[in-house]
This record gives sequence, structure tokens and C-alpha cells, in this order.
Amino acid sequence: MAEGKACDMRTPLSYKESLKNGIITKDMLRDCVLSADERARSYDIRLKKKAARLACLEKRQRRNPTRRYREVTDNRTYLSKKRDECYRTKARLLSYAKPTEIHETIIQQWARVNSTDFATMGQYQRKHDSDIKAGRAGNANTRTDPKTGQKTPFYDVIVISPSFYICYDFGNGRTFHTPIDAEEIRQCQERYGIRIVKLGGKTITRRRPCPTDELISPQFVRRVLTALDDGTARIQDDNPYAD
Repeated sequence: MAEGKACDMRTPLSYKESLKNGIITKDMLRDCVLSADERARSYDIRLKKKAARLACLEKRQRRNPTRRYREVTDNRTYLSKKRDECYRTKARLLSYAKPTEIHETIIQQWARVNSTDFATMGQYQRKHDSDIKAGRAGNANTRTDPKTGQKTPFYDVIVISPSFYICYDFGNGRTFHTPIDAEEIRQCQERYGIRIVKLGGKTITRRRPCPTDELISPQFVRRVLTALDDGTARIQDDNPYAD
């Protein structure tokens, strides 16, 4: 799914005619959002792969500094910039759509608890026992201060927190999610009159990636966004210029 390794799909003639006449259908908007989202995802994947490759190379060089390694181009700044541009385009496009729901899901992640975070070891031990009883604690160990030689106990704990996303449903199983802060929820509800749907233990899963040659071209996406921004086109449900 790497950018530039496949030709972009030919923009449907009906889309071109529709935009020429100042109409952007929901299908057009959906495909433009999909194009921006998938390209952002592609850049993000490439960015993570490059970061991992550079980290691996750096580790090898530390282990064997006299050995010559093949040079790896560090284009992380470029990839990060392009990813962020695509996500900004996605956000701007979605600002012209009406969200359907706010989804609340649960995020679980590990956090480190140090004995030095407490006034006394008794407080630390009571916290540790409480987290063990609740089934949240794991990986208990000690760390030695290299300067003083003092040993400091610690353990990891599962932290559970809610996470909120605005859901845009374009029909036919095509939905998009945008993170939202808890402080923005009420304002969003009042503006759009939408409800919060709790997903419980379910997580929002990414759909299977779309090949680049199945996406609307970035050039057409920019034309659509420009037409929306300057008011030369409006959104309507159907396309009178469809085949």
C-alpha cells in the first residue's frame, strides 16, 4: 500500500460532472475522506517501519561500531509531514458531514507504579496489595540506583480509561471515527443532537487497507475541498450526473 507504487484510480466521470456543476454527493465526500484516511494510514505505516529499521541499525552499530553498514535514508520528517497533511484533509472534509453518534470505548494500558511515589513503604504495599486483589498488577521488581546503590521496588498496573470518538456513518458499512476530548462531548451533542453509544469491551477496529489504485486521486480530493471551502459547490444526497 506504499504511496507512489500504483497509479491512482481514474476519477469517475459522474464525479467530475457533478463537481463541475457545483454538486458534491455524499458518495463523493465519502470517497474523498477514504482517500485521505488511507493515505494517512499508509504514511503512518511507512513511518513506523522506518523508525524501527533505524532503531535496529543504531543498535547494531553500538554493538559493532567498526563494521560498515548500508546507509538508510532517514525520511521520517517527510513521512510525518505527509501523514499529518492527510489527516488534516480528512478532518476538514468531515467538518462538512454530520456525525451520527459518539462512541465510547475502553482503553487499557500499562503504567509504572514506583515505591518512591508514596510517602511510606506501607502506603506503597497497601496499593500493591489492592491492585493484586483487583487483578490489575503485574511485573513486580526492583530497580537499583546506579549512584546510591539503593533498591527501589516497583510494579506495573493496568490503567483503564474511557476514550471517545465521533462516528460518521456514510452507509454501506463505511464509517469513520475521529477522537474527541471528553470536554467537547456536550458541545458536540448540543450541536448535532447525537447520542453516546457505549461499546463496552469492544474496540474500534480498522478496516482492511484499500490499495492505492482503488482510491480517488489526491488532486480530485483537493478540488472537492477547495469547492467546499469557497462555497462553489454544495453537498446533496444523490448525483443527477451518475451513469
